[in-house]
Amino acid sequence: EAVGGISIMSISGALAALALGFLAERVPAQRMLVFLYLLVAANMLVLRSADTLAESYLFAVLNGITGSGINTLAPILWANYYGRATLGSIYGLSRAAQVLGFAVGPLLSGIVYDATNSYQNAFGYFAVLAVISSVFMLLARKPTLKLPHQ
Repeated sequence: EAVGGISIMSISGALAALALGFLAERVPAQRMLVFLYLLVAANMLVLRSADTLAESYLFAVLNGITGSGINTLAPILWANYYGRATLGSIYGLSRAAQVLGFAVGPLLSGIVYDATNSYQNAFGYFAVLAVISSVFMLLARKPTLKLPHQ
């Protein structure tokens, strides 16, 4: 069952990457990212209440979609906002922050579990963070570059 969940997550992620990559040519990446962060929040609520295999698989599908979707669309948005010249630096900083989150998230979840004997609050906090992320994404504007006179 666990391997099935990982397979479902990977397959849904691959399909989402393909679909969202094509869709990004027609719909602004920013709008899709707002939707994906809201979907992350909803998925945390699914995880909070998941107590059947079907609900676990629903979480896997949504997690695959959101994880692959964000990783697919973010570089497109960065290129649109900042151009290609700085894409490597932006991606490097973003990926470092993402990996740091992968390290800190489980640690904080463990601390919450030790304090409350449940992961429910941790998943709730992650849902709130995802909603906050969607608001920041909605408010983000393309920067304007003002070059000094030469």
